[in-house]
Amino acid sequence: MTTATTEAGIISETRVPLRTKLGYGFGDMGNSLILNLKSIYMLYFWTDVFGISAAVAGTIFLFVRIWDGINDPMMGYIADHTRSRWGRYRPYLFFGALPLGIVAVLTFTVPEMSNAGKIAWAAATYTILGMAATVTGVPYNAMFK
Repeated sequence: MTTATTEAGIISETRVPLRTKLGYGFGDMGNSLILNLKSIYMLYFWTDVFGISAAVAGTIFLFVRIWDGINDPMMGYIADHTRSRWGRYRPYLFFGALPLGIVAVLTFTVPEMSNAGKIAWAAATYTILGMAATVTGVPYNAMFK
C-alpha cells in the first residue's frame, strides 16, 4: 500500500499493481546502468583504454560535476513547468531515452585522433552524457515525489 496526497491535501491509500512496480523498476534500471558506468568504469576506460592521463580525466570529472550541480536544478525547474498531453515528466522519458543511449555508446567509443582531440571528445561526450542522464533521470525521479 502507498499513501498519496491529492491536490486538495486529502491523504488516500492505494495499492500499486505489480506490473506498475516492475515497470518503474525496469525504467530506473537504465538510468542506474548509466550512472554505474560513469561512476565505476569511466576512469579506467579513459586512462587504460582511451589513453588520456588521470590528471586530465580528474579535471574533466570536476568540471562536469560542477556543471551537473547547475544543470540538475535547471532540469527540475523545466520539468516542473512542462505542460503537455503526456503530463509533466513523461515527455522527457519518451524523447530522452534514445539520445541517452546514443550518447552512452559514443562516450565509450574510441575514435582515432590526437591526444588533444581525445581530451575534447572525452569532455564533450561525458558532459552530454551527464546532461542526457539528467533529462531522463530528474523527471523520472520526480514522478515518485
